[in-house]
Amino acid sequence: MRVEHAAFPHLTSIEWQALHRLAAVSGEVFVTLLLS
Repeated sequence: MRVEHAAFPHLTSIEWQALHRLAAVSGEVFVTLLLS
């Protein structure tokens, strides 16, 4: 699963930017697990 904005439309743009920064540091798999 990729972290895409379409999958989480309830997130604000600021939250979305924070997730991208977190994914850059921790990895996309971590963010996906966090959101599921």
